[in-house]
Amino acid sequence: MKQKAISPVDDYFKKIDLEKKEDEIIKSISQKTGFVLKEIIYKSRYFTKGVGAFVMKGEIKKEKVVVKVQGPKPEINEIDMINNFKKQNKSKLIRAPRIIKYFPRKIGQEWEVIVMEDVKGKKIIESGKLASKRQIKEFFDVWEEYKKNCVNKAWLSRPEKNISYFSSFSKLVKIREDSEGKELIKVEDEKLIKKTVLFLDRKFKKIEPVFLHGHLSCHDLIKFKGKVVIFSNLFWKYRWPLYDLVFAYEWYLLSIAHENIEKIKKQIEWWKEVMSNTKEAKKQSKNYHLALLERMTAALNLDILMIAEIKDRKKMKTILIKEIKRIRKLFN
Repeated sequence: MKQKAISPVDDYFKKIDLEKKEDEIIKSISQKTGFVLKEIIYKSRYFTKGVGAFVMKGEIKKEKVVVKVQGPKPEINEIDMINNFKKQNKSKLIRAPRIIKYFPRKIGQEWEVIVMEDVKGKKIIESGKLASKRQIKEFFDVWEEYKKNCVNKAWLSRPEKNISYFSSFSKLVKIREDSEGKELIKVEDEKLIKKTVLFLDRKFKKIEPVFLHGHLSCHDLIKFKGKVVIFSNLFWKYRWPLYDLVFAYEWYLLSIAHENIEKIKKQIEWWKEVMSNTKEAKKQSKNYHLALLERMTAALNLDILMIAEIKDRKKMKTILIKEIKRIRKLFN
């Protein structure tokens, strides 16, 4: 079982870009399956650079389907991740998407294809839109169900030793230095980021990594026919405890950067209140704050540059710095 999950950070440096072959890929899928394209609904970019995967809606023999084209080759592909998840999942509420067809990559081919059911459900929380406290509570009620019943047996190898957080974070710094808008991060910000990363590195070296879903965002839990379908199954991996609790919060926070400051502050208040009251956060208070600190630092270093408007980036930068300093004080 010497396998590990895909790493978008490592793949960034491989300069992968499926967008250049998009028409060729769609034509190939159509010839094999009779797929009729309706629309491309999502493109997974490497921090605004090349496309590593894209997702389409359409029909095959009048059945509505979703087709995912995956570029970079992981050690264990998504179809195996989904099958392994299904084998150990004990939840009566949460399930993986149904797979209709799978076309593995061939020699010399740079992609594989998964044809899935078209889940016409509703996200519990919509990225980019203000959430009610009830919606946030519902999201983390589902999260608690996932934590209790969806992660019963790891199917990937545990890392032989704790990965150096400083080393892995250094790659994110290099990506930021190669990104448009990098001038947003000033010298004093660099110092804060480095100081925080070194602190986290010392802490994470002493903590056993946990097997979890490493990409559990608002996009990845969809209510459908009385169930919740879990997506982004390519990203099951080992991380520090409660990474999966705070991941959605970070990306949701960045998605509402266009809102006024008071509305953003209210969302921060509600999200932190609900997250901190989950059973796991109560049980692992220090790990919760470390996980939160890590996501706020990652957001300040690079993820903040995904925000479209410069004025909104500056607004969010002020919020993130305040949060980082607040959490650091908890460990003094």
